[in-house]
Amino acid sequence: PLLYAPPSPPAPPSPPPIAPPPPPSLPCFATIPASSALSVTSGTMTLDTSSTGKFYYTDVMIGSGATLKAGGGNGYPLTIFATGTITVSGTIDVSGGGGRN
Repeated sequence: PLLYAPPSPPAPPSPPPIAPPPPPSLPCFATIPASSALSVTSGTMTLDTSSTGKFYYTDVMIGSGATLKAGGGNGYPLTIFATGTITVSGTIDVSGGGGRN
């Protein structure tokens, strides 16, 4: 005897892909105006991180052969914010000093 099986119903459509969430905003930077550019064209410039490690600029440029250094004893980690471009052709030195208790 021949058996007849009806065709299977079609599969339901796949749900649309879920878009990833937008990147987080930086509200702390939005409230602090950056009023000047930082340009290190030669030699070494040291940013004093003894009272703060956060520095805000419009643009940052460290030229070839120039060094930007963080210093300040038992200071804070260096964090540089810019509303424009950051161009590093030289060195950012955050090597720190000897460890202390």
